[in-house]
Amino acid sequence: MASRGDQPTQGAPSGAQAPPGPGAPPRDPTALAQAISALLANPERGRRLAAAAAERMHGYTIDAVAERFADLYERLLSEAAPKPDSPVAAQT
Repeated sequence: MASRGDQPTQGAPSGAQAPPGPGAPPRDPTALAQAISALLANPERGRRLAAAAAERMHGYTIDAVAERFADLYERLLSEAAPKPDSPVAAQT
């Protein structure tokens, strides 16, 4: 519940955003209590949010996360590799 719907979700798949559900800023117990109360007052909304969260979980399987890390490592390695015409490449 710490994320807001207009902010990217840290560590989420590319382009993912926090759900448009109730949110509370970190270290704000009053806002958290209000968000929980709002969900308790509207169980259907809670069910919809739970279903949406379960659907998003597919992006967090071990295979999906491992693939994103492998892509990231490959991209970083290719960016860090000396270019053929660079002075570093000429020294090797």
